[in-house]
Amino acid sequence: MASSAPALRAFNLALIQLGQIGSDKTKNIAHAREQVLKAASREDGLKPQLIVLPVAIEISVVFGQKS
Repeated sequence: MASSAPALRAFNLALIQLGQIGSDKTKNIAHAREQVLKAASREDGLKPQLIVLPVAIEISVVFGQKS
């Protein structure tokens, strides 16, 4: 019994570049939130279904850097 692959469908993707992340975790998260809300509120027909943040926003937590 052969199974068919699911149908592919186009979608809009937003890749957010946050710039330099500082040592103030609260400010970093607030900035990331602002950028996500900005991307999500597009009304030009390009509103994303998926928004991706850089992994660097969590690296400081993983490697134990002080925030």
